[in-house]
Amino acid sequence: AGGVRSLVFDVSKPLQLSSGEALAPLTVAFETHGSLNAERSNAVLVCHSLTGDQFVASPNPITGRPAWWPRIVGPGRPIDTNRFFVICSNVLGGSMGSTGPGSIAADGLPHSLRLPAVTIADAVRAGSRVLDVGCGDGALLHHLRSAKGVDARGLEIDPANVSACVARGLSVIQGDADSDLADYPDAAFDYAILSQTLQTTMRPDLVVEQLLRIARQAFVSFPNFAQWRIRLALAFGGRMPVTRQLPARWYDTPNIHHVTIDDFRSLLAERDIAIDGQWFLSGERRRSAAAANLFADHGIFLLRRNGK
Repeated sequence: AGGVRSLVFDVSKPLQLSSGEALAPLTVAFETHGSLNAERSNAVLVCHSLTGDQFVASPNPITGRPAWWPRIVGPGRPIDTNRFFVICSNVLGGSMGSTGPGSIAADGLPHSLRLPAVTIADAVRAGSRVLDVGCGDGALLHHLRSAKGVDARGLEIDPANVSACVARGLSVIQGDADSDLADYPDAAFDYAILSQTLQTTMRPDLVVEQLLRIARQAFVSFPNFAQWRIRLALAFGGRMPVTRQLPARWYDTPNIHHVTIDDFRSLLAERDIAIDGQWFLSGERRRSAAAANLFADHGIFLLRRNGK
């Protein structure tokens, strides 16, 4: 039958994440519009941002908010539900029915902050175009190409790392994020990734702007210099700290900008940059957004330009 249906799908097998952890039990909430034809050839999957929901063309029954794409999806619309069978699912970690922090884990208690961390590798869509800036030896790009079938490209400043990437069969060139991102055309990629590199650039703000010019979305991760161990080392030891996340000493560190999670959030607000997802970790343990600036070792943000 056609029409609008809100459904849940319980997955029988645990979902193996790139971190090595498994997510179970697993539920995916989704909404469908229209009817699937006999050939099963008219299905259209619509994906939302990490902070969205599955209610693409009908009001959200939980919050009361209107549909978020009613001009595009619906009878007689560009994605015509009289012709197509439209599916939109709530992302894992969401709060609209799919498994998330409030869901019950196998031990009968809510996942809460124990929910396994979703990494950049988990969040990148299969078959997308990806540029990894500061890609190191290419481990992430190699995984994304092998596991997700992405069109993987890289930019790396270290010649030895470039050679390692080429040895993996990756398309990586030597270059500097501060100067060479300007050579890429607008909207050339679906994702730009800047992992643990932001604090080593000369102008992090301009680098972030360039990432969002050349890609629809950008993953940015960095060590948090306001984490409590760093604060204590400075307050009581009087010396620049050496930690698991920051193993270099003050005179040989590549880090030239000591950014904190709150600093970065402030920059995003100033530049009108939207946060589509954010994850905060201490080792493998998740931290809440409210306490992240004090307790998280590092932060991961998925960004896009507002209005795009």
